[in-house]
Amino acid sequence: MAFNEQVVKLVDKLAALSRESKVAWEETVDAKVFQASVSKFVVTIGFYQPPDWKNDPDYFSLEVRDQQNRLVDGAKADSVGTAGWKRLEELHELARRSALHVDDALTDLLSALD
Repeated sequence: MAFNEQVVKLVDKLAALSRESKVAWEETVDAKVFQASVSKFVVTIGFYQPPDWKNDPDYFSLEVRDQQNRLVDGAKADSVGTAGWKRLEELHELARRSALHVDDALTDLLSALD
């Protein structure tokens, strides 16, 4: 899955809205994969570390699925430092922080330490 122009716009928009807490990311059964329902679609962002790390690089993957769970589009980034990697890495971190309520947890922890 390549980064076409619309996927780039989608990733950038999801990141911007995630920074504003306007996307409700959720955990999945995989600890490194998060999902959000947007309109009639489910967006999934994940980080994968293949078992054969010598031959298969780590990668980020974005998938957009419809209500029938059909893959609509997506993107994969497996080259560290590329624009695609940086985009998906940032979105993954924003999704992780949202799904795990990291800011709330840290606020509670700081309050408990006062």
